[in-house]
Amino acid sequence: MIINCDNCCGQNKNNLMMDYMLWRINNGLHTSITVSFLLAGHTKFAPDGCFGLFKREFRRTYVSCLDDIVKTVCNSTQEGINKACLVGSESGEQYVHYYDWESFLKPHFKRLVGIKSFHHFTFSSEHHDSVSVKEFSDSPSIKIKLLRGDCPDGFPEKIPIEGLDDARRSYLHKEVREFCTPETRDLVCPAP
Repeated sequence: MIINCDNCCGQNKNNLMMDYMLWRINNGLHTSITVSFLLAGHTKFAPDGCFGLFKREFRRTYVSCLDDIVKTVCNSTQEGINKACLVGSESGEQYVHYYDWESFLKPHFKRLVGIKSFHHFTFSSEHHDSVSVKEFSDSPSIKIKLLRGDCPDGFPEKIPIEGLDDARRSYLHKEVREFCTPETRDLVCPAP
């Protein structure tokens, strides 16, 4: 697997992400993973243009519910480049499950010191306890051991999705309902 990311430490370039990649290698999901981060100041790439197309369509479309957002995403490009994938519904149905990866992985892995200075990370089944890092693509590779002992197998506990509390439901019903189409009011902002 080859992944190219922007250089956002909060979302992509962090120790939990590195632990997760090594977990995937150790659990046989991949034989190699390469994660590369764009250099600061060079973080504009093709997906940014796709988000721009969506934002342009969103500004001129009346959106009242999740289905409207799906249609807006799909209508934002004629070539079908932008595709929507919902993680859940207004009724609380969950399509994507969330797991407590941090509690599951943190005890088994060491912190990668200096993570912000590296731009290329390679994980391989040949070195199941380590990551090879490079500052730049032409820099020498440095192997760093991350795994403390045995890698956990299986999956962590699921994080339950609790939905909106009564105060938030009441707010939506009082303040937002009027902006929804009559067909979606009871779906998006039902009475609490």
